[in-house]
Amino acid sequence: MPRAGTVFVDFFAGQLGVTCSAGGARLGLYLDGVPVPASSVPVPSNSLTGPLRLVPLADVTAGDHAASIGANCAGGTVTTSSYLRRQWTVTLLAE
Repeated sequence: MPRAGTVFVDFFAGQLGVTCSAGGARLGLYLDGVPVPASSVPVPSNSLTGPLRLVPLADVTAGDHAASIGANCAGGTVTTSSYLRRQWTVTLLAE
């Protein structure tokens, strides 16, 4: 980012699937390895459902940043995950 500010992070997956060893699956956005507050949503625990769109806002410092998707399972571990037809858009909002 050329300057500090608020970014609009739009993640879209046309199909996704998360399988857990136990419990329900949740999917959320991470910025620099840290969960973005209020971006986690429950996802069905079956193969390749969809679509899904996550659109949180996050405050960032100037410089390079890494956005990623993270899945977790209540009471278990993620055994498989697939994200097909995915698209990312990151926009630095005006001051």
